[in-house]
Amino acid sequence: MNTVPIESMTASHRRRIGSVVALLFLSPMVAELLSASLPFVHFFNPFSLALMLGLYGCGALLVREIVFRYRLSLVGMLLLGCAYGIIEEGLTCKSFFNQNWGDLNFLAVYGRNGGVNWVWSVALTYYHAIVSIMAPILLTQALFREEAGRPWLSRRGWRVAGTCLTLVTLLGFSVMDSMPFNPHEIRDPLALSARLTGQERPLDRSIYNQLAPETIKLMQTRPPKAYDLQKRLSWEMNRLLVGPVLYRQDRFAGISVPPELLMRLQKRLNRDDTIRANRQLLEAAYPGMLASRAHDPFRPSWILTLGTILTILFLSRLALDQKEPEKSAPVRIRPYRSGLFASLGFALCGFLLPGLVEGGLPLPATVVLLVWAGAFWLLARSLRHLEAARPAVYVRAYWAAGIITPWIFLGGLQQNNPSPLENFSGAALVSLTFSLWLIALTRRWKRQSSESPQEISALPRM
Repeated sequence: MNTVPIESMTASHRRRIGSVVALLFLSPMVAELLSASLPFVHFFNPFSLALMLGLYGCGALLVREIVFRYRLSLVGMLLLGCAYGIIEEGLTCKSFFNQNWGDLNFLAVYGRNGGVNWVWSVALTYYHAIVSIMAPILLTQALFREEAGRPWLSRRGWRVAGTCLTLVTLLGFSVMDSMPFNPHEIRDPLALSARLTGQERPLDRSIYNQLAPETIKLMQTRPPKAYDLQKRLSWEMNRLLVGPVLYRQDRFAGISVPPELLMRLQKRLNRDDTIRANRQLLEAAYPGMLASRAHDPFRPSWILTLGTILTILFLSRLALDQKEPEKSAPVRIRPYRSGLFASLGFALCGFLLPGLVEGGLPLPATVVLLVWAGAFWLLARSLRHLEAARPAVYVRAYWAAGIITPWIFLGGLQQNNPSPLENFSGAALVSLTFSLWLIALTRRWKRQSSESPQEISALPRM
């Protein structure tokens, strides 16, 4: 009877634990920290980090295990990544449906139909599939090459990961909302501008004295551009939300403030409570000019929720039919460039085209969605070529490196982000760290390939 040395079993067990921990952290770090979607300080807040690990980390682990156990192709992994993206944005954050979601901006009105933010929904599904799921999985498998051909989760691990993902999803669906002002919520920017400029009330004078010079200059333009004024005033209102608390008895003299809000203001407020209270104060002070939002967490209709669940199940079932090919002819492919183009495709369809429309280009949202369909088709086609390239583990890791490279530069640019709600200090350090890490990885991959010529041919160039 063949036996495996205890030392070997222990080393394998350590590597498996290392691969699980690495993927748990790498997925949220790439998706939220590297892209500067979540500032450094907020990301490493214990509560926030726990949610990120339960959502991103456990989602990526489950996708990886399903792909391994059912021997799915990269297209199958892509479809499961899309299903995950819909779980996160459609059920947890509900940004697919919530018109007031803080990150939407112009996409809150462009491409919205039937209660769905369609252009945003397709963009975020694509993003999470390749950035949040596929890239971290393929990078982690290259980091732990010896474990790439083995399962990482036991039965208990499956249950724990599935339970964590489910609990975070239910928690987000129940309580998550977005309190900042969206530009379209500045209902009457001209009236709000006139009220602040007139400084008839103490609150008007206080806010006017805090306005940025660029805002005052835009307000004095004749005639001011309504949409530009909406964007600028929403930026200013959001800057006021983060504190300190706006309420003072003399400042709000003559303004009707709800009694329950006054009672809440007597307590010690945390950051989220301060944002919520300041928003309600501004809504009370400028009725008709600022949209009044129900402060219960947003929830989509049951029809939209059911449709979201059915779409997730459909994509998951479709993914299970995408089996890894038994044999395939070797192909020449530049995996790094292929991954880079996949991320640049997101920038084109997700940033550039909507930005041009916002600037005045008369491009129907249907056309943008068709361009997105083409981007998905090109991505699936490139993944089929990637499937046949060898050495598989490293070629796919190079593709993943290409995926995250644009986000390294984008994250670094967030160092001076003018967002009034977030402090992005440390973004440049995060980008530099990831850059050095990728360089070290490529050196390691080349060294390991040269040490195993019987298994691995020469690596493609980045």
